[in-house]
Amino acid sequence: MPTIAVSRHRRRRVMMLAAGVLLPAIASCRRPSAAAAPPTSPAAARSSAAPAHGEARTEAAAAHLLLTGSYAVDHAVLALCAVQPNHDLQVSFQNGPLPQVVLLLKGFHGAGSYTAETRIRASYTGETSLQSKGAARALLTVEPVSRPRPGVLISGRFEGTYFGEAGRGGVAASFERCFSGGSAGG
Repeated sequence: MPTIAVSRHRRRRVMMLAAGVLLPAIASCRRPSAAAAPPTSPAAARSSAAPAHGEARTEAAAAHLLLTGSYAVDHAVLALCAVQPNHDLQVSFQNGPLPQVVLLLKGFHGAGSYTAETRIRASYTGETSLQSKGAARALLTVEPVSRPRPGVLISGRFEGTYFGEAGRGGVAASFERCFSGGSAGG
């Protein structure tokens, strides 16, 4: 089984990621409502519809991750969902110093059953990562939302395998109401 070393640099990156997700959410609680200050120009209207530079387009959601084989993980984690401009969906499972798990669905078009790719990335020396890939079956539900900003809430579960330099085994996860500022495909 590979040894997972966590360097000071990696811990700092994890803390910066957490700050990048949490700080925009905290800041949005203090913003005045749109009704209090309506846009006064077309440029202001466009800027109020799009996320501000640096504003998160995704929010962490509750998830549960199970890894078997080279890694033994069975606990609650955070999931981040992002619908890419090319309509791929990426769900990243954040689990601190443990291996990073990513689910990638090509051609995401909304709720349904998908064949997906799994990626497991593990720190090898603290400076280098090893990666394993595999296939999974995923089942998703999608709920469009318009408030507090437009996007979709994605829930789902998947089960699959992984093999490669980072190890081999099984992977399964479930996640609930993972927000993405993108659309649910077309």
